[in-house]
Amino acid sequence: MNSIKQILLGVAVSTEPKNVLLEHISSHLKSKTRSPLTIVTPNPEQIVYAQKDEHFRNILNSADIALPDGVGIVWAVNRIKYQGSNIRDLKVIPGIEFMEELVKLAAENGYVVGLIGGRNGVVVEALQKLQQKFPTLKGWAEDGPEIKIPNPKSQIPKNKQFSNEAMKQTISGLPNNYMQQLIKRISETKVQLLFIGLGAPKQEYFVENLKSQISNPKFSKPLVLMSVGGSFDELSGRIPRPPQWVSNVGLKWLWRLILEPWRIQRQLRLITFIRLVLSSV
Repeated sequence: MNSIKQILLGVAVSTEPKNVLLEHISSHLKSKTRSPLTIVTPNPEQIVYAQKDEHFRNILNSADIALPDGVGIVWAVNRIKYQGSNIRDLKVIPGIEFMEELVKLAAENGYVVGLIGGRNGVVVEALQKLQQKFPTLKGWAEDGPEIKIPNPKSQIPKNKQFSNEAMKQTISGLPNNYMQQLIKRISETKVQLLFIGLGAPKQEYFVENLKSQISNPKFSKPLVLMSVGGSFDELSGRIPRPPQWVSNVGLKWLWRLILEPWRIQRQLRLITFIRLVLSSV
């Protein structure tokens, strides 16, 4: 299943409403398919990074669903024609809210979830808070591994084709047999929704690496893999979530910047993003 998408600066962004995307995922989880469904959350920072990292751009574009995660993405897409029609009704779909919708779906249908990411137990706290909100939710959580990704300039093969073996080498620093042990745990605990919060682009490389090593016969149930960025920090309560009106007017980025001033260098990429969009339309 692939959602309907609009290409923005070479990166595909899903344009279907949230309820339609959730229906796609629900159908996938009830299907007999053994190919994992992947979800990414491209924002202006990721799209700027994708301009110099072709492999990362390919990862984003190979995802089944690419949520318009931020007012900047919606503003940009709404300036572009899609199949002859101006998309004026595209809405922001925050990754953290979409994750909560999937967690609710899991709790209501008995799907097991897995959470990987963060440091110092923040992900365990996030799962505990989710289980308080959804008491029937089943799952496990573990801190994310330390990983490294290659320099964008050195990773693209001349033929631009990425074999499964090549994809296994796109990240380094993992403990021996980490991926195989993770795949075993997913299989044994019957996880159907796995949320990875390692920050971009590491989490997307991690998902690609994991997906390339999954042997479909090992899994008796369909699987969803979603990159969720810093969602665990907010879900755990360690970082206060913004009031709804802040999210509604598209100022969540400013809220996080006030709480975490070190993000200033990352937020400056928004200026680059705006310049790239204005020069492309």
